[in-house]
Amino acid sequence: MIISLLFLLLVWPPPLAVGPILAAGAVDETFVQVIMQPLVSVFENLDFILNYTAMVNAWSGRTGIPVVVLWPEKSIFTTNDLSGMITIMAQQHSKTWDLIGMDNIWPAVFAEPLLHPLDGVMSSASIARHAPSSLDAGTVNDTLYAVPLYSDGGALFYRSDLLTKYGFAQPPTTWDHMELMLSTILAGERTTNPSLTGFITQLSSYEGLTCNVAEWLASANLTMFLNSTSELSITSPAAQATAAGLLSRFRRWIDLGLIPPASLLYRESESSNAFMQGKTVFMRIWSRYATFLRSRGVNFTWGVAPLPGESEDLVGASTFGAALLGINKYTANVTRAALVAEFLSGIESQRMFTTAFGLRPTIPELYQDPDVNRIYDSALLSSTRITNRPASFCNDHYLTVSDVIYSRVNQVLAGFADAQSTIASINIAIADLLGIDHFGSPQNLPWYTLPSIVVETIVAVLVAIILVLAVLLVHHRDAASARRVPTEFLVGVLVGSMLGALAPLTYVGTPTLLMCEMRVILLGFGFTITASCMAAQDFRVYLIVSSPLRRVASDVNRILWQSLIAAWVLEGALVGLWLGLDPLVPVDVKVDHTWRYTNCASKSYAFQVAMLTAQTFLCCCLIGICIWLAVRNRGVSPKANTSGEAMSLASYLIAVGAGGTLIILCVTNPGPLPQMLVMATAVAFVVLSVLWAYLVMQLRGSHTVEDSSWMGTTIHASSSVLSAGLDSSTGDLSGLHGVAVAHMSEAHILVVRMPPQGLILSLRKIASVSSCCPGTFSFTATFAAGLLEVYTRSEADLKEWHERLAHAAAASNPTATASPNLLGQQNGTPAAARGGVPATDLLANTTLSMQVATAFEQPPTCVRSLSD
Repeated sequence: MIISLLFLLLVWPPPLAVGPILAAGAVDETFVQVIMQPLVSVFENLDFILNYTAMVNAWSGRTGIPVVVLWPEKSIFTTNDLSGMITIMAQQHSKTWDLIGMDNIWPAVFAEPLLHPLDGVMSSASIARHAPSSLDAGTVNDTLYAVPLYSDGGALFYRSDLLTKYGFAQPPTTWDHMELMLSTILAGERTTNPSLTGFITQLSSYEGLTCNVAEWLASANLTMFLNSTSELSITSPAAQATAAGLLSRFRRWIDLGLIPPASLLYRESESSNAFMQGKTVFMRIWSRYATFLRSRGVNFTWGVAPLPGESEDLVGASTFGAALLGINKYTANVTRAALVAEFLSGIESQRMFTTAFGLRPTIPELYQDPDVNRIYDSALLSSTRITNRPASFCNDHYLTVSDVIYSRVNQVLAGFADAQSTIASINIAIADLLGIDHFGSPQNLPWYTLPSIVVETIVAVLVAIILVLAVLLVHHRDAASARRVPTEFLVGVLVGSMLGALAPLTYVGTPTLLMCEMRVILLGFGFTITASCMAAQDFRVYLIVSSPLRRVASDVNRILWQSLIAAWVLEGALVGLWLGLDPLVPVDVKVDHTWRYTNCASKSYAFQVAMLTAQTFLCCCLIGICIWLAVRNRGVSPKANTSGEAMSLASYLIAVGAGGTLIILCVTNPGPLPQMLVMATAVAFVVLSVLWAYLVMQLRGSHTVEDSSWMGTTIHASSSVLSAGLDSSTGDLSGLHGVAVAHMSEAHILVVRMPPQGLILSLRKIASVSSCCPGTFSFTATFAAGLLEVYTRSEADLKEWHERLAHAAAASNPTATASPNLLGQQNGTPAAARGGVPATDLLANTTLSMQVATAFEQPPTCVRSLSD
């Protein structure tokens, strides 16, 4: 299609030339080659072509500058075809055409890729002779790229015979005046001519409606949505109300029958046909149609007047329609091309366009020209206020902007949309298309506003609670160390809670880069440290009680700290990756296309979601472990039930609270106030739940041996705890009122569950294991420092324990036999006297850790001294 069009362009229309005729498209630097907009046809406008040729030839003869002018045949080569051809020229840096004719909405599109600036190239006098408003269409970013060849504009055509019949001496000067005329004339005429309508114009959803809207707005002294600095011009409530009132007026006229509903589908041809047939009183159309009407002839009298205004001083708004002429910036004939452009845009050429086609001149000097006045009354030309569409302010987006305007206004006129909201929506759509900031300053909440003070108060209360609990923990650290949750993990929960509690402060006020980074750090590390310490203390219980033969305290601590450090390193890696590759930075967030605030976001939304998902997944895993371990360990002993329930509940509340907050803040766009309050509420909810379950539940009440921890602080054998329960001379274990656990280097450690509760760990080497007693489900293990009588619940348990103890005894002392000789005392004689090893020596390298030692009113029968 393009090839065929170019072929027709090159070979069909006869070029106008001085000197030898060149094939169109040939490059000869002695000639200035001009391609015009499709305006004429060799079949209909041959006289004009010949006259224009003679005029150009005469100028060429005077100046010695040969010119080739190509008129594309309008019947086969449209304006859109020319636009496509110019686009190809720009892409190929073509020198073929020195001067290019174009529509007045094109300079913004072709200025950068194809057009040469005219300031300093054309004479200032040749530019200044044009009406200033007619140069606006060719000006882009304050630089002139094209001058007008001719122009056109909207005008009011009226039935002068009907106006005279009903006593109106002149056409309307205001829209209200027109409405009065329409109501009067139609009331009288429709009795005999019911098909007569009042006012028709181009209301179809296309560019013609945009031209109408430009005139309506200018008639109320409003600029068409954009001003010369590419800023929105209809933003104030008063301006939007005025613009909405204009649209509402024409919608009301349709409802009243003053405008025919069919006009919603009218373009120029439908409008002109209806007027020529005498079917309407008034018509808005391009002024050049006056020549067309004169050539056709009608059976009524008519006239042309300026379009009405909101007031009489605003009469004559007329949308600028024109052909412009620009210089190809790749031409080698810039100087000659500029001289030709001065002539073709000058008085002689514009007079010919007016007399031949009824096109308006843009040179005020011609407003009083006799030849021009035979077509247009000088008063009409002088009273015209040229109104430009915002093509020059939209870069290459004008056609899209125009589509937004005419499609939405057509919906208002058809009754499908509200005028007020449509004006606002057009503003928003244009701003989005052109990247215009129309939201005003960010509406973040400063620190001194009431909501901010509420959030700051919540944070202060949380910090105070955490500090109070820290003081209590330090004050009761000895008792706390004997509780189910070790002190170091309680400190970790406090540290994590403190970090999380401070996070809502990063949502107060307008965030800075540092605040955005701290938001990631505080939330990430706060919840990770808290959740990992919560999981660690339950994991500790699990490591101790999940198997009868279990690791010693040092092994448990090593595993726990390795797990904690791994979780923290992983969180640190995630935070470092986020802050290193694409950190959160302050960005503007637009809400409902009406206002904005500053939030924190990464440049890549996908990356931000990925990092947030990774951190959330890590926390969810830790919370899941917390819940599973808390439930798993709840039945270890009656003393663990209450705290276990609280801990599992706290984990669940964290999952629900944190998850709900993430959904609200990430999926929705609630704005700074809801964000701030939701974050503060969620953090307070989570922190208080954790502190209650992991601090308050552990620190409240009296501190007795019944509250001893699953894994307390390791102490040496010489400590008061061990010496109070162990007779150093005899190795008597009966003083340990409860159950003790010891770790001694190179010893095989054994954990035994004792009914109804509690734990027992062997001391030193196992010497022997007696035979099972199925009747009582018991057997006796002999240690270097005492005896342990084990009771089980079933024969299967009895067999399992016996086999494990026997295996441990063999591994502990392969040469030992089930003989009392290994006891520290036999028949009342100390082992040392018989060459044995005293219990105190055996315990020389012993360390002791207190474990879930449930107190008994008297020494347990299963722990006997050697003297027994």
